[in-house]
Amino acid sequence: MPNVKVNYSTLLSSSTILETSVQDAKPKTQNLPDIRQRIESLGKNHDNCLSPLSDDIEYDLDKAITEVSELANDMYITVNLFSQAELAIIDNIKIESTGLDNALQTQYTNTFNTSLTGYDYEYYQSLFDKTISLATSERSKTTMAALFLATSFPHMNYFWGGGHDKIVEGLDPTWGEDKTVTSPNSSTTGTTRPNSLDCSGYVSWALKNGGYDIDKPMSTWELEKIGEKVPITSAASNNVQVGDLAAMDNHIGIVVKVEGNEVTVSHCSGNGGMSITKMDTTTGLVTEDWNQEAESRVGQPYFTDIIKVNYKD
Repeated sequence: MPNVKVNYSTLLSSSTILETSVQDAKPKTQNLPDIRQRIESLGKNHDNCLSPLSDDIEYDLDKAITEVSELANDMYITVNLFSQAELAIIDNIKIESTGLDNALQTQYTNTFNTSLTGYDYEYYQSLFDKTISLATSERSKTTMAALFLATSFPHMNYFWGGGHDKIVEGLDPTWGEDKTVTSPNSSTTGTTRPNSLDCSGYVSWALKNGGYDIDKPMSTWELEKIGEKVPITSAASNNVQVGDLAAMDNHIGIVVKVEGNEVTVSHCSGNGGMSITKMDTTTGLVTEDWNQEAESRVGQPYFTDIIKVNYKD
């Protein structure tokens, strides 16, 4: 198998071409608020003739500042997710990504404390559409959808039964709204919390938005039957790929990266909500978890099986 080393740090991390371009633009955008302030002051000093004009210019500058910031953020997120999901499935090439993990982890960390309640639906839906449109296959689209909610969207809490009343294409505008947990057999049943997804609701949503043939939300047990189940400790010999599922007793997630003897799984957990967990497939133990509320997983067994999903392409 050829070994192609792709140094994503030249594109994605702290000294990247992309970030350098953004840094080059920053002095220009940083000047805009100063210019705006001077115009505002000028307008106040000359109310009779310049105030209406200064109001218009202030509005245009505010809009430009916002749009430049959003564009830079959109570019960064989209490139990161596309690189992870699309390049991870190139046949017969091992991708050694340098910098990509750091870029995605930064995004995950930045969104961890961002409230889901009252999230900007139109902005994130537009960003999701841009991101998912870049992928070329069901497998990579599913992976990108899973990564988007985990790393580039306000942090999703775990909601028992969440995502099982319906399956939506795109984002659900009711996420984050107060909702009573009605599904039985949970300590949270009867409580009110922000509407979100549970583990199987998350996986079902990602599959649907990746184009997989699924017309309703599926339970963990149903999802475990959509492909061949193999032990996670045999992942290397069973050609496990991104887009496959990782399962354990009553819990399920999506493999978003395979590198050497390590698989990275994105899942919505009862412990801290949306999580990114890395596992050593030779030992079956967790090596790293980005969820700051789930550090106790490290060094412990967690996912036990891989479900090899048969995508159309």
